[in-house]
Amino acid sequence: MSRMIASIDIDMLNYTFMAWVGSYADTRGRDIAVDGKGLKAGTRKIMDEKTPYILNAIDKQTGLVVGQMPIDGKTNEAGILPEFLRILQLEGSIVTIDAIGTTERIMDTLHEMKAHFVLQVKMNCPVLYEEIKNLIEDLNREKEQDAEEFHKKYEDVYSDYAPFVEQNRERYEYRRMTEYHDPEGIKAFKEERPYIECVGLSRQIRIKKIKDTDGNDITPGLKEFLEKGSSKQPLPKEGDGMSDSIQSVGIISDVILTAEEMAKIKRGHWSIENSLHHVLDVTMGEDGCTIKKGRVAAATLRKCAYNIARILQQGKYKALTLVVDVFDKIMNDLSLGLDLIFKPVAKII
Repeated sequence: MSRMIASIDIDMLNYTFMAWVGSYADTRGRDIAVDGKGLKAGTRKIMDEKTPYILNAIDKQTGLVVGQMPIDGKTNEAGILPEFLRILQLEGSIVTIDAIGTTERIMDTLHEMKAHFVLQVKMNCPVLYEEIKNLIEDLNREKEQDAEEFHKKYEDVYSDYAPFVEQNRERYEYRRMTEYHDPEGIKAFKEERPYIECVGLSRQIRIKKIKDTDGNDITPGLKEFLEKGSSKQPLPKEGDGMSDSIQSVGIISDVILTAEEMAKIKRGHWSIENSLHHVLDVTMGEDGCTIKKGRVAAATLRKCAYNIARILQQGKYKALTLVVDVFDKIMNDLSLGLDLIFKPVAKII
């Protein structure tokens, strides 16, 4: 099987895959998330070979993979992103990419394509990160000093969003998003890229749950945690990484958004992890697949199967929320999947 897969022309398969998806889904005017995923077990055991990566683009609403491109070992994710974006039809779409995509080249590419972007700014862009962070923090301090006067001055160009605290079995999470779009206030950003319309700052605080010997929750509140930490996090670390207790991430966009809209778009970006990457690894075993020569072709075929399930979830199996349940239906009737590949189709989006 692996020899047969290895004999497939990767470029032809990739473009055929994208043409097939394009017959179902129009990527213009959609919310598109772009991210790379490694094929861990597909790394060949030769000197200095890096883990092979594939760039994926999904439609956030349907979960459909609308485009993919393997990353050549001679380049990296940031280097191939402009080429990848250009092969997608993104006019009118809002594109989100992790911080690796926050470059002038990427922003210019999307602007030229008449697409929009909401990009994250982390410490890998230190100057831009500090400029956004300092601007928003100064505004927030001014608001705390005199809220009434602040609202008179900034009511039309500033918004703040702090949804209720979320909790799971391990921690409490406090989130806050602040947005600012006064043309004069963000003049420094617009001088470089006139199409920049809005900046923001996301602050997320994670507090690990603590219970006493009787099982009672004794986790400190937000104020106490920020002042003293906790027995599990004695020195809360602030940064832009997922492991930091206090995570601060800048946002830059070419569309004016409220803080609530910005927060939802940022969080929605990670649907690519939950909707696609998790399914590929947990349900389809991609991380454990040891195919080497045909690894990209195998990854493309997995996405064909994945997309078939997502298409069926838009129609015949709307009630089934898990991809694995749709796979069970297809195994009982293979014509369901074959029809979606070989018969004329109607667009679902």
